[in-house]
Amino acid sequence: MTTAGQGNSANYWARMDAMINLAAQYGIVIFLNPVTTGGCGNEVGGNNNPLWPMLTENRSIGNAGVINTYAFGEFLGNRYKSFRNIVWLHGDDYICNGKGGGSPAADDLPVMDIMNGIAAAGDTHPQTIELWVPSSSFDNVDFIPPNGKSNVNGVYTYNPPYVETLHAWNQATAPALLLEANYEWDNLSGYEPNDASCPYAGYASACEYEYTLRKEYWDAALAGSTAGFINGNSLIAGGFCLYHSTCTLGTRWTNYMSSPGFANFGYWKSLLSNLLKIAGGFCLHPSTCTPGTRWTNYMNSPGFVNFGYWKSLLLSLPWWVLTPDQNNNYVTSGRGTAYSSSASCTTGSHANCFTPDNYVTASSYSTSSASGLVAYIPCYATTAKYGCLGTGGLSVAMNQLGANPTARWYDPTAGTLTTICSPSGTPCSGSSQTFTPTGVNGAGDPDWVLVVSAQAVSPDRPHE
Repeated sequence: MTTAGQGNSANYWARMDAMINLAAQYGIVIFLNPVTTGGCGNEVGGNNNPLWPMLTENRSIGNAGVINTYAFGEFLGNRYKSFRNIVWLHGDDYICNGKGGGSPAADDLPVMDIMNGIAAAGDTHPQTIELWVPSSSFDNVDFIPPNGKSNVNGVYTYNPPYVETLHAWNQATAPALLLEANYEWDNLSGYEPNDASCPYAGYASACEYEYTLRKEYWDAALAGSTAGFINGNSLIAGGFCLYHSTCTLGTRWTNYMSSPGFANFGYWKSLLSNLLKIAGGFCLHPSTCTPGTRWTNYMNSPGFVNFGYWKSLLLSLPWWVLTPDQNNNYVTSGRGTAYSSSASCTTGSHANCFTPDNYVTASSYSTSSASGLVAYIPCYATTAKYGCLGTGGLSVAMNQLGANPTARWYDPTAGTLTTICSPSGTPCSGSSQTFTPTGVNGAGDPDWVLVVSAQAVSPDRPHE
């Protein structure tokens, strides 16, 4: 850390600069992690992160009165403050969160140093931290002002995301962002083991339901994650294991560290290289890619296509002012049963707390020219495949949404809108109206999105 950007490491940083700039050309924002703290000091199932002792050691070493960890933050801030496509993402499975004693906690100090060093250099990029699951960044005061510099409230959960996302929404005015949840092709929760109809050839034993992924997208957005959602895709599904004590023979991460490039580039790059080789190859720059290896080839999975429909609808609305309807002011009945944070999710079966969850998330919006409501109905009719109990119709207080409303169904599996009622057709109710889907969506699943748009709500009308 004392020689960052100097000597042999200059080539490393030059390549890092080039990759970030290349991503910017394609409109890609990089979430840059200065030092991954995942696992910390052998905290999780034998995952002894070799970077952790290096980080804590450099917290006790300094030069000219400046601690190395803080100086590293300053180096990063000075180098990248003019780049336009960066968010600083600290932590990453930060299980040492709040440990070590003291206030601020001793284990938090190295990360705080880097955060504050970045900001001290004049770098104004957003900063956030992923703590240990389930959590939000603002759960630990060490990482928010005046101690730290987190100004984006990062959410991390593998449970129904509306619980933790709404918690983050209510914590602060800082934007909430779902940093991590179930991955496509992953096998944590909400998947069907040995699903013969799995759309991914060869991955039937770890097939994440697209239904589960859609629930994550919509639940997060309509429960307060207005800063967005990071969509994960586990390219090799169940073929990689991080924690030695729980690994099947042949799947430990050390088995993927034998490439010739390991000695020159370090085990993190070597590991990544091997993962991508297993996935069939991956190339960032389309003009120089071998056919079939471009990064765009990994953007046509069913989960990613559904994610595109989610994005398309939200971009047609003033998504930045979406406000969770947590007091049932707009959706007055038919919301199902909310997941309790005290319940436990069972990994390894779809019959857990995630897939059967039938709670309807909803957000209203209001601007100077328009107002409306978006509600995601995950299970309008009882469906044995997912074990969800149907909620039936959804009652909406139409008189709270403004004049001349139009209500439409949005199919989250096809990206299509169907009008239910409008000023130019069958009028919507002026008071309360119940909306019930007429059947399954285009994928044969029970989830739908209700979109109600209207003229602007009167400025003196209370708005949640």
